[in-house]
Amino acid sequence: MEAIAFQIRDVFDAMSAAAGCDLPVLHVDGAATGNEDLMQFQADVLQKTVIRSDCEDLSALGAAWFGGLALGWWGSTAELERLPQKTHSIAPRRQAEEMNCLYAGWRTAVARARLRGIPHE
Repeated sequence: MEAIAFQIRDVFDAMSAAAGCDLPVLHVDGAATGNEDLMQFQADVLQKTVIRSDCEDLSALGAAWFGGLALGWWGSTAELERLPQKTHSIAPRRQAEEMNCLYAGWRTAVARARLRGIPHE
């Protein structure tokens, strides 16, 4: 479970660097987001608020909404913004120093595994 959160931090940090700005929150969906412990750990690792949709398949729903927009079912994206969307915010609880130490340990372990030629996916 922790590896999932650490890998997402890698991607989140890369996205922030590529954007050239601090990303304030992480929006999440998918089956794994139903795990309260994982979502809390993710917020702690990032030291950012994680916003979880009640809809596990929000990405697919978004694609469907934009498909409907292309078909003329909605006149504009403003109409999509009025569709109901329930979310929950998960704020970090643990201290940044503690989480950065855990993250550094994980990165060290990954680097050692790569040096030893341990296969990874």
